[in-house]
Amino acid sequence: MYRLLDFFNEILYAGNTSKDNFKSVFKGWLLYITFALLSIIFILIVDNKILPWLGEPSIKSTRFRVDDLLKDIGLFYGVFLVTILIPIFEELAFRLFLKPSGFTIAISVSLLLFYFTGDVYYIDGFSYYIRMLGCLSIFLVLRRFEKKVLDVYSSVSSSRWIIVSSAIFSLAHITNFDPIHYSVWYLYPIYVLPQFFMGLIASTIRINNGLIWSVLLHILINGSVEWPKLFTLD
Repeated sequence: MYRLLDFFNEILYAGNTSKDNFKSVFKGWLLYITFALLSIIFILIVDNKILPWLGEPSIKSTRFRVDDLLKDIGLFYGVFLVTILIPIFEELAFRLFLKPSGFTIAISVSLLLFYFTGDVYYIDGFSYYIRMLGCLSIFLVLRRFEKKVLDVYSSVSSSRWIIVSSAIFSLAHITNFDPIHYSVWYLYPIYVLPQFFMGLIASTIRINNGLIWSVLLHILINGSVEWPKLFTLD
């Protein structure tokens, strides 16, 4: 895994100018497509061969919650949400802290807590504001004990933080499948391999080029899937 990170770093780094940053993002997008296609081949083998052998239904054919989202809130707002707002939020939550400071770690941890405790993009009652208050409290506590937080962070290598962040990022996307077949829960990480590789690539760009460029990569990846729906869906 560490060799793969070194490979990504070598391929993606183009320099420090704005033009170089755009080159890195474009190369990251192409690299993601390559690894996503390889992952899809593996996913199809699991879905078409292993699941029938286990006597389990297809996971690939379950409803994809993003498509339900587009139907529920409207195509244009849904695409805006998926291709702009979600990339910004997820990059702040999963990758801001990869260039560590007391502030970036506190922001990422607070947003991750908010991400995993309920709906992020809809105000779903009083509990939404309670969650916001709780995350603000966590942010203030982490800022108060900034030195200890940084000591804990520095005890783990940056490469390991990238792998952990990418793994959590990918596993979070298992909830896109509905319903989840818990009898084969151990196979679901295979179905989010594209998101895992995306996490590794985006993390490399975040560290080398800055957060705005990993956000741009995230927007480009999501947009490649969602923008065509503006012209193909009624």
